[in-house]
Amino acid sequence: MDLFEQKKTGSHNSELALWRNKTIDLLYIIASLCATVEMGFLVGFFNTNEPYSINLVFYAVLYLLILLFAFFRKIGYPVRAVGLAVIVFCIGLVDLFSTGLSGDGRIFLIAAPVIALFLAGPRCSEILTVAGLILFFVAGFIPYLDFVPIQFIPQETTITEYTWLSSGILFGTIMIGLVTLVWQFARLGSRTSQQNNRLASEGKVLREIMSDLQTREAELQALLNAVGDQVLVIDQQGRILKSADGHTRSPAFIDDTRSKNILRILPRTQAADMLSQIQEALNRKQTRVMDYCVTENGQERWFSGTISPFETDKVVLVSRDITEAINSTSRERDQRALANALKNAASLLNSPLEIDEVLTRVLAVVSEVVSGDSACIILLGDRGRLSCLGRSGLITYQKKYEMLNQMTINELQTLRTMKRTGQPLVIPDINLYPAWIDLTSERLTRSFLGSPIKIKGKVTGFLTLESVQPDFFTQDQVDKLQSFVDLAATAIENANLQRETQKLAISDELTGLFNRRGLMDLGRREFDRARRFRHPLSAAIIDLDNFKTINDTYGHVAGDQLLNQVADCCRASFREIDIIARYGGDEIVVLLLENDTDQAFQIADRFRQMIANRVFRTEVGNLTTTVSIGISALNEHTENMTQLIDQADRALYLAKEAGRNRIMTV
Repeated sequence: MDLFEQKKTGSHNSELALWRNKTIDLLYIIASLCATVEMGFLVGFFNTNEPYSINLVFYAVLYLLILLFAFFRKIGYPVRAVGLAVIVFCIGLVDLFSTGLSGDGRIFLIAAPVIALFLAGPRCSEILTVAGLILFFVAGFIPYLDFVPIQFIPQETTITEYTWLSSGILFGTIMIGLVTLVWQFARLGSRTSQQNNRLASEGKVLREIMSDLQTREAELQALLNAVGDQVLVIDQQGRILKSADGHTRSPAFIDDTRSKNILRILPRTQAADMLSQIQEALNRKQTRVMDYCVTENGQERWFSGTISPFETDKVVLVSRDITEAINSTSRERDQRALANALKNAASLLNSPLEIDEVLTRVLAVVSEVVSGDSACIILLGDRGRLSCLGRSGLITYQKKYEMLNQMTINELQTLRTMKRTGQPLVIPDINLYPAWIDLTSERLTRSFLGSPIKIKGKVTGFLTLESVQPDFFTQDQVDKLQSFVDLAATAIENANLQRETQKLAISDELTGLFNRRGLMDLGRREFDRARRFRHPLSAAIIDLDNFKTINDTYGHVAGDQLLNQVADCCRASFREIDIIARYGGDEIVVLLLENDTDQAFQIADRFRQMIANRVFRTEVGNLTTTVSIGISALNEHTENMTQLIDQADRALYLAKEAGRNRIMTV
């Protein structure tokens, strides 16, 4: 790893770090021993050559640095590694300035880049190599450099042109080899870094995929466990991939079942029929229902199974024990109704439906499972506001649903209790429940059953049932209701996700306004409504003046920040019912509902003045801008939404031509 381009990584190799520290410790110990011996020789030499004793100071400083790095090991490895290479380089420098080309300084200058290459990295080695080359070329002038504090020591052998030639060839060859070696190491390091980055990126994607798969698997398992009946996920060959049982099976039995095949569990004839039904469900992508018998401890148990296609090669088998129901017509009808209800609820999991349609189907399923005079789904909105969708044959309850849409959760004790506890609530007789609030004058309700709808552990709504009979709801009905409430919650969540996806498809990523597609989809609807009922409708196109100059001068980041703040001003200036969209580039289109040309002009002019008087803060500093606006209004000659916008665009052109920072109408 290059010392000067170190990057933080997610984990450190402790064994490699330990090995590097031990290596640098050993090198410093060897350097300390060698430096101690050398200092002894140097002290003796300079005692007999006192005129040059100033050079001993430089050697002593380097010697002390070696001892410091050798024994003060709290210094980090990168600093110690660079320090060793730099100290060797400085020894070569001092020796070169002391003895010139005939001394040992060249050896140290060659050794320093090699040490840096192996300990500190290619970049440090490159720097020391270049520095060594420069020092070598000035080495011939060392005897004549009076400003250098190091005293030049004359040698008995003089420097000749042959010395320069031989030294230059030797030193130049070594340095060229070092440069080539450093370049090769740098290329290798670059390729290795790219491969590591690619592998890290791929590993991150794989971890995210695995995490998502594990989350999905956990959610599916939770749903299967919440159903209450035995649920099996089976492939085309009859292998049981997953199983869950809410009541009668032990975990050991479930684990054992997962490793089995239905061919081993069912009699041969029934197993063949089951495989045939599975294949037919996958081929036709339709739900199939069949009864089958399993022998347990010598006793036959009958089950009613609903086979629903799950993936291209898997089905979900929801089984309910109908052994007792075979001897009771009423019991059999109830069990089949529950099985069908579970099938219908399961079909909502991945259905691409609007939220209202999902809720309507859930209510229909509830009505099949638990009878009652009223079934209602209440969703929690912002600040606890209630949104109600009900199903009842009694007009009184229809009025109650309308009243619930005007209320908050704080006004109903029953809903607050279920939200706080997260558990179903049964009121056998509301006359004995003081906290009950009857929203109708007839006071028809006598018993109540409700269950919270949870999405990711958070209560987001309630499913309530009411009856005009006291003591109508039993524990068995509570279990039936709870068996598919979680499935209904998942279906609602999927519908919400689909709605959010659709919202993102018509939204501009930068400003959060509608994009061109959203403008045209919503605008056509409002255009047709205004023309049908002869209501006023105006379109305004807002264009930032000199926006291209701002982008060219301050950069696109500053331009995006300015455009985003102008979009915020649009949201603050226009009404919520108005449709605001980024039409393209720096153009913003606003459809002003129920406004004619004069009203639209007044609103647009207030907005224009606000923009002209505002200072926008960006990363390059405060910016100011103005806007030009073109306005058109719906009239008897306007054929469609596109023509209305084109007219406003022509008015915008006139405003630009007239000098900008103004409004024109057509």
